[in-house]
Amino acid sequence: MFSCKDVTAGASDYLEGALPWPAALRLRAHLLMCRGCRQLVRQMRLISGALGQLGFAAAPPATSSRVWPEFAVGALAGGAALLALWVLPGLTGIEQQLYAHAVDRHAHAGPALDADTVADKLAAVGARLTGNLQDVVFAEDCTIGEHLIAHLLVRTPRGLVTVMLVPEKTGTDSFSRRGYTGHLEPLGKGTLAVLGQDTDGIRLAAAHVRAAVQWPG
Repeated sequence: MFSCKDVTAGASDYLEGALPWPAALRLRAHLLMCRGCRQLVRQMRLISGALGQLGFAAAPPATSSRVWPEFAVGALAGGAALLALWVLPGLTGIEQQLYAHAVDRHAHAGPALDADTVADKLAAVGARLTGNLQDVVFAEDCTIGEHLIAHLLVRTPRGLVTVMLVPEKTGTDSFSRRGYTGHLEPLGKGTLAVLGQDTDGIRLAAAHVRAAVQWPG
């Protein structure tokens, strides 16, 4: 089993597809159990994607593993935030963070989840599943900045929609970036954020969540 130090050493090769598959499996097993390392890998993926948008191509995988220095790990969160501000102009801080988190490709659609699994992830932020929320194909409690959020993928007739419950109050707002549309609205003690590539799908997902989830303030 990988330790956190092993993840720090192997994450770069893992993201580039250069980590041998037995080691990649052990790293993935560690990520399933360690929220801190999941956040580290997501931030590294965000930085790599942001550099790609700026035109910096990734170097070919080397024969030996590249190690991210220990001192760099602590700076990743700040670096990711600065890159978001640079690469995603025109968006507010919360919009930048939500967009970057939604498109960093860590959420993968699978079979529809049972209600208990969805309820467990919502409970991480204090929300309750009180209705029938169907076609949730991914559910996880994630971290954005200093906030723990509930992150769902909802399958609608118009495609997949990212849904996030963020314990930070914002007003109602909408934004667009690179083919994605995002919508923010107050819900309970925080904000309901929905992002997708089809506005009708976004409206459907938001309506389903409002009808099925209570988030006492």
